[in-house]
Amino acid sequence: MRTAAIVLVLAGCAVDGEQPEPSPTEEAEEECSRGVEMIETLCPWAWSISTGSDSVPDDPHLVELEDVAEPVCNGMGLFAEPDDFGDAPLGPRVTIVRNSHCAIVCYPQCGFTNACYAKNPSGQACGHACAPMDDMSEAECEAFVAECIGDPAACE
Repeated sequence: MRTAAIVLVLAGCAVDGEQPEPSPTEEAEEECSRGVEMIETLCPWAWSISTGSDSVPDDPHLVELEDVAEPVCNGMGLFAEPDDFGDAPLGPRVTIVRNSHCAIVCYPQCGFTNACYAKNPSGQACGHACAPMDDMSEAECEAFVAECIGDPAACE
């Protein structure tokens, strides 16, 4: 019996109900599945969603919001102005997942207005961008973030 158990272990089979470790590909696929499930939560209403395989390169027309934005409201939100987007004409993006198997990002589709982004305590994203007639200042972004998170005093 001991010989049979050793053969099974050497063959990569689970012994005594043990589960084999997931491969990096399986972990990446699982992360992508979770990302798809989180699109509606992490992408603000009316923002576009882009998905692709691992062969999709970073889009030079978009810049990661977290990399260029200033934290507002004690770090609970992000605020960026068009100058922050540099050479990215489509403006900011929020990456949900980027791994060896997939890329899932959302973005407001414009780089000519200020952008404000936050997540409320339940994880639902709030975003404001692409409203040239109602372009938000940093102070207005802070008020927007406070409203998003449900705490009017959060930014004081």
